[in-house]
Amino acid sequence: MNKSSKKRIQEPTYKELCRHLPVFRWLAQKSKLSDHQMLALFTNLAQLGEEGKEIAQFFLDKHGHKVDVDELYEKCQGKPIATYESFALLGYDGYIPEEYDSPIEELLDLKKSKDMANRGLYYSERGQLRINANTFAAYVLHRLELVFVLGQGFFLYEASGKWRPIDDVELGKRCRDILHEVEDGIWIQSWHGEYMAALRLEVPQLNSLDRGDEFINVQNGMLDLRTMNLRPHAPEYYSTIQTPIRYNSNATCPKFEAFLHSIFEGDRERIDLMQEIMGYVLTKDMRLQKAFIFHGIGSNGKSVLADIIRHIAGGDNVSHAPLNKLGERFGLDNLPGKTVNISTENELGEKHLNTQNFKAITGADTINVERKYQDSFSCELFCKLVVLVNRLPTTKDHSHGFYRRLVIVPFNRVFTEAEQDRDLLSKLLGELEGILAFALRGYKRLIENNHRLTICSAAERALNEYKEEQNPVLVFMRKELTFADNASVKRKEVYSAFQVWARQNEFNEFSSMGRQRFWDLFRAGASEVGYDFLTKKIKGEVFLDKVALNGTGRPPRNSMSVLD
Repeated sequence: MNKSSKKRIQEPTYKELCRHLPVFRWLAQKSKLSDHQMLALFTNLAQLGEEGKEIAQFFLDKHGHKVDVDELYEKCQGKPIATYESFALLGYDGYIPEEYDSPIEELLDLKKSKDMANRGLYYSERGQLRINANTFAAYVLHRLELVFVLGQGFFLYEASGKWRPIDDVELGKRCRDILHEVEDGIWIQSWHGEYMAALRLEVPQLNSLDRGDEFINVQNGMLDLRTMNLRPHAPEYYSTIQTPIRYNSNATCPKFEAFLHSIFEGDRERIDLMQEIMGYVLTKDMRLQKAFIFHGIGSNGKSVLADIIRHIAGGDNVSHAPLNKLGERFGLDNLPGKTVNISTENELGEKHLNTQNFKAITGADTINVERKYQDSFSCELFCKLVVLVNRLPTTKDHSHGFYRRLVIVPFNRVFTEAEQDRDLLSKLLGELEGILAFALRGYKRLIENNHRLTICSAAERALNEYKEEQNPVLVFMRKELTFADNASVKRKEVYSAFQVWARQNEFNEFSSMGRQRFWDLFRAGASEVGYDFLTKKIKGEVFLDKVALNGTGRPPRNSMSVLD
């Protein structure tokens, strides 16, 4: 929003208004003020608090008085306010209004009339106080930086450098407080509906906030992720997300790096991968289209690491929707405006993972978000999924579209009671500036590598294991099938061979599954091993082409089974 597009409203100050009163002009024009004249002036200005001190200092400086303004204010305590009659006795011979006893009374009334006009307040011919809702709405927008986001409501820009949602109740209270600046108790309930409707029409309308992913909002400015240079905060960035940490490119985090080295057993690939993940989840960037699963049993550091991620992202920017709730009607309610959703261990229970919304979230699709007792709205989420599990979720989705979205980070080391440091988290939190810089260096490396994560053997092996655990047909294909251009085998023989193999290898749940499910899993496995699933008919019998049972030919892609 361009500030120049807002209506320019001149806020009257007491110092400026003093110029409108003849008595103050008389005092300012005198070459020197006597002690009595100065005291009379100060008894009036003392009613204005700190702003009165500023005006008093102006007079002291103008007339060369080397007196401390606070001392003069103290002298005025308990003294009556000098009236126009008192000023007349001190030499003032200018205009004296009949309706005011003292200059301060006239000044306060002048200020009130200006404030009323700015706020659209006026008296009708019958003496009733009224409000021009359009004028007041324009004044509110002069005081508050507001926008209205379709489907979400009003947002307010704060001095800290970010936008936040403001509901109608809080906005209504802000408006009432602005009216009460003129006079306590001046607010009338019937005005509320008028000026809220005017505000809704007057305020800039936006389809969304948090546009673009070139910047990250940190405590000390907007960090350009392309150059790693800081810029001042400004409403024009439309950022609702702020990392509550200062960016310091020189900050270090030796304790945290030692922690990563310990939990990942010195595996540089996993450390680099985690550094990139940590930086990525701080941003609005969704180009990876990945979810991150921290997998391991026992005390292995993944919960501490998740806490660190929550702290560098900022609690306001993190949601904790359970993974098994994402497919429910209101399951996405907390995700808009968050950069990361951290779901904790064992939230999946015995249910199969519903991957429909899972894939939509990681794929940055436009999603319809339903909220209880509020209107639904469509948006593109930029919330990354981080899942902490002791046991990987079961799924009926064996598609490449699901598996390609997973990054499984194994936490293999289990710390004994003697090895555990109960104060570890608090020690690491002392390095947050360094951890933020560390994470952003990882994100910068990710950008420089064309958004390709560091190749990590442990993560690739974990994903491969997961695929085979979820789909034993894939294991069967890798172990029992070979591929050759001149080979073929009857479909029914492949199914029968799998049943025997499954019983022999104790995949009892799968040994008795129906043909339809088997071939669904076979198709999913075919994309993994690089087989095009070709069929042909010979004398009414369906054959799989270019594949054989226990034959010779080229091994399939990724032919090494983790069950070998």
